[in-house]
Amino acid sequence: MGDGHRPEVRFTADAGDTWGIPGPTFTMLYLDAVVCGIAIAILLRAVLLRWRSPSGNATPPNPIEVGMLVSDQRAVVAGLAYLRGYGLVDSTGAPTTPGPHPQRDPEFVHELYDRLATERRLPRLVARMSYQLVELRESMASRGYLYGKADRKLLRLAALPVLLVLAVGVARLIAGITNDKPVTYLILLLIPLFVTWPLVVRMPRVTPAGRKWLAAARQQNQHLRLQNSPSFATYGPASAAMAAALFGPMLLVMLDPELARATAAMVVGGGGGGGWSGSSSGDSCSSSSSCGSSCSSSSCGSSSSCGSSCSSSSCGSSSSCGG
Repeated sequence: MGDGHRPEVRFTADAGDTWGIPGPTFTMLYLDAVVCGIAIAILLRAVLLRWRSPSGNATPPNPIEVGMLVSDQRAVVAGLAYLRGYGLVDSTGAPTTPGPHPQRDPEFVHELYDRLATERRLPRLVARMSYQLVELRESMASRGYLYGKADRKLLRLAALPVLLVLAVGVARLIAGITNDKPVTYLILLLIPLFVTWPLVVRMPRVTPAGRKWLAAARQQNQHLRLQNSPSFATYGPASAAMAAALFGPMLLVMLDPELARATAAMVVGGGGGGGWSGSSSGDSCSSSSSCGSSCSSSSCGSSSSCGSSCSSSSCGSSSSCGG
């Protein structure tokens, strides 16, 4: 002590220490590794998710693809509205002739048109269209609107630091239990790793560019909301598909209640409204006697609920509601 030198602090390992490293020493070192591994993985995930953006020549999403930004089911609902808007299917969902136009109509619509020949219930239809939905998703991923298979691989790489630290911890845990050593603190350190790993590899559906485009599309198409009672005859057949894509299958009820019932579009939900209330309203106003008893000339002319729930053939004519 008189020579001014500080004493050295050394960790001495007993012969029975796991891997020759004392438990408290390993715990402190492993704590640092856990913190660093989680921080690096979260940072890599954030960087990988943010760099995705559409290329300069990426084409804007069509109505079917807008539905795909919301969900697979919504894409199929938009496809049904598209086919009905262009008169390619009847009110039962049965395909009509001639079929989709080769240049005008998206490939997804052609595939959906063919599937409707044998299946029209929406839940099964979505399952039958699984291959086409995967293709559509990857096409949109290549344009930067959705995340795809390549992004999933990148997220797995981002989680690699957590996986490596986790592997070391599990190996130490097994060795400690085998040597009858206390492992309580090690187990506590492993818990955040087990929680973090699935969160890091979890892939979101829509990219920031896709979310931005979807928000802009909703803002620009407020006139297609159900409460605004849009006239698809005025806005064009493609507007029906855009309305269903953005605001849900309730728009199918307004476009064609019979088609909504035939495809069970509202049974499976999908947003843009709730339950079968819109369909039951359509049922009550589909016949002239019901609409004539429930809608007077003043209420049908001024009430938005009657205008939105009654079909144009039953409640829009002067003979059923106007007289």
